[in-house]
Amino acid sequence: MPSTSGLGRQAEQQFWGSADDETFVQAENNMASTSRVATGVDKRSLEELCDSEGDEACLQALDSITGNRENNANNKRLKSHRLAAVTREGFVLTTTGFRGLCKAYYKKKFNQLADYESFLAETKPQLIELLTTLVAENAIKYTLKLESTYKIPSTEVLENRAFKTCARTLLPETIIEDQITDDFNKLLVEEEDMAGKGSGFSLEKIDGILVDVFQYSPFGGSSYIPLPEAIENRKATVNVQNTDQQCFRYSILAKHVTTANPHRVTHYEGMTDRYNFAGISFPTPLSEAKKFEKNNKEVSINVYGFKKGNRTYKNKAKNNIPNHNNEKKDYIIIPYRVCTIEQPNHFDLLYFDDGKGNFHYCYIRNLTRLVGQQMSKNNKEKAICRRCFKTYVDEAGKAQKESRLDEHRRICNKNESVTPILPPPKTYMKFENYGNTQKHDL
Repeated sequence: MPSTSGLGRQAEQQFWGSADDETFVQAENNMASTSRVATGVDKRSLEELCDSEGDEACLQALDSITGNRENNANNKRLKSHRLAAVTREGFVLTTTGFRGLCKAYYKKKFNQLADYESFLAETKPQLIELLTTLVAENAIKYTLKLESTYKIPSTEVLENRAFKTCARTLLPETIIEDQITDDFNKLLVEEEDMAGKGSGFSLEKIDGILVDVFQYSPFGGSSYIPLPEAIENRKATVNVQNTDQQCFRYSILAKHVTTANPHRVTHYEGMTDRYNFAGISFPTPLSEAKKFEKNNKEVSINVYGFKKGNRTYKNKAKNNIPNHNNEKKDYIIIPYRVCTIEQPNHFDLLYFDDGKGNFHYCYIRNLTRLVGQQMSKNNKEKAICRRCFKTYVDEAGKAQKESRLDEHRRICNKNESVTPILPPPKTYMKFENYGNTQKHDL
């Protein structure tokens, strides 16, 4: 089975999310065991939690399991705890956890507003004020959870329901009002979707809205870091020797430098306005590649990394390598971020670190040359899938390699990006648990 195992620890934390991402998804439940009721804003500084586009996927996965229902014992207890802790209007800090790592604020509905639109309209300026105060100290991630109580049809039984947003990043330069408007619209759409399913549940009351907040301290590209010699020798990259924190900008512009010594910063003078870098922070975290794509039409970005590992060749390994040994220690290229649709102006970037917490981008000018030899010993010119690294060469009696690659992409684009890692030759799986078998009655 294809695997993405072997990512560097820091790179894993940057792309897939840190080991504390479970905290991010389960923060409310975990905080309850280590929480304290608070009456004011906790003055202790928050600590780094995570940097991951994968946070959104985690929360969506959780929602797909639990839906809008909030009726297990733990959720009921947490909701009762929040409602009892809040005794005044506005957002109140109700819980802190992990020594201030996570904080939760709750606004309880005290008035007679009977519909969601009115309650959210009242909440909006208060939430903007809260988030403005928090983001002034440090970038944050937050989630919203709108809690209500519904009555089951033809009964007097009440049931808790909640509507949630995905994890959202808030930076000092973010237009908070626009983002909150988008969040509230998503909550209302989720409520409409539930009502449209025809359950017949009637809204008994709106209880309040919960804001979970986490500090956001992303890794980002930094100044020049030399590539390992083995990768440099592939002559497939442009590694600009910058002394500032703008290696992401240089890596993008490197595509248009065709003179000798493209690694010299002097070649990039006067090119900074070629693309729109508005809202991009320097150093640049991986998560902002999506923002750059939105800023520039017909632009797409893939980001790759590397790890030390074994080459494994799929095709005719016994004939290519003496003694049937198809393993060779080398640097293996790994996809970190692969776009869904490749645009006409496409960029492949390499993202790596120096082992000391400093990260750097460089431009990949020939992905086939960089990756091809880790997938096949065939020295013919290759066409490569940027998502799974499958390679194609021209063969007699078959369609052109580009045509076969296009056919492959129609299927592969539906899948997550992976690095195929094959087992060594003569590796077998053997079934031994015969005690777990059952006789079939013929």
